[in-house]
Amino acid sequence: MLSVAPSHAGAVVGELAALPSALILPSGPHDTIAAVAGILGAKLNQRHRPGEQGDDQDGCGCSIELDRDGEPWVFTRGNSYWYLLALIISLFLNLGGC
Repeated sequence: MLSVAPSHAGAVVGELAALPSALILPSGPHDTIAAVAGILGAKLNQRHRPGEQGDDQDGCGCSIELDRDGEPWVFTRGNSYWYLLALIISLFLNLGGC
């Protein structure tokens, strides 16, 4: 834990603010889903070639398949929302259901 005397707080805050950030934020939906796949150790189901993702807020079509107690789930983005769906529901929606 960092302890700073009140008289030096301004200088310490200035020094910390001047440090380069070690955090690299994803620049769009594709980078976000790729980062989540990396964090979870999951396979990214990429639906396009590198650099062709057209990252808008609707997503790029990529997904991650996850396993929860033997049941497959899909994490993806579409219609400006993030979705975590049971695989059977995802297949139903992709086939034009409801």
